[in-house]
Amino acid sequence: MHSWSPVVTFLVPQVGVGMTMVLVIVGQLVSGVLMDTCGFLGSPVHTFSTTHAFACQLLIGGMICLSLTRCYAAHRRAWEKDYERQSEISRHTVQRQGDRARLERQGAAN
Repeated sequence: MHSWSPVVTFLVPQVGVGMTMVLVIVGQLVSGVLMDTCGFLGSPVHTFSTTHAFACQLLIGGMICLSLTRCYAAHRRAWEKDYERQSEISRHTVQRQGDRARLERQGAAN
């Protein structure tokens, strides 16, 4: 794990802990399939089949879905903050208009 420390230290603040772990696991599984296919370190060579390709595509697709979910959540939080700010501005505007009308009524009564 020592060799992954700089990568993990860089990625966690950028993409979060969950996505960092997904990236590490997907990287290990895809590299394992490639090592099996090439016969790395004297291991027996296994042919790269459509099953291997499909499994790698599913892993990468899941990783993409997770990152899109994270982006959607960030945009939603930003939208909610903007909506709250606009609502607060609208409330203050209505309150000022009410205060102005009340002052005008009081001025007309005097």
